[in-house]
Amino acid sequence: MLLDLCTEVCRRARKKKLMGNVVSLGISGADFDFRTGFHRQVKMPDPSNITVDVYEFAKKLFHENWDGLPVRRVSVSLSNLCNDDTYQLSLFDNNEQKRAVDKVMDEIKDRFGDIAILRASSLTTAGQAVDRAAKIGGHSK
Repeated sequence: MLLDLCTEVCRRARKKKLMGNVVSLGISGADFDFRTGFHRQVKMPDPSNITVDVYEFAKKLFHENWDGLPVRRVSVSLSNLCNDDTYQLSLFDNNEQKRAVDKVMDEIKDRFGDIAILRASSLTTAGQAVDRAAKIGGHSK
């Protein structure tokens, strides 16, 4: 589920030609009577709109703060936005290849629909991409 949300957030950022420097993760517990959950954020070393980079930071926040109780709501966001036309190149990371993969995935989704290409994790019982594609704002079309 977290990867599906990161994919959507990064796709929207790329569409607006933006990158974010801060990844925020919000979790709400399933029990309405006993409120649990958290909202945390972390600053990445460099701004990014690469799905796997944002996912790694969101996943780290989740594992550091989750109390093990059932989850009702998950939210992921990028903030501290900047234009994506200028970024720092790295000799050690293959960010250009990651950007190319994300770009191709975006083009396929734009042309053939949101579920034309999915990650394998989206097809598991935890994945929500297929269900979310059939809804508008959480409601059936």
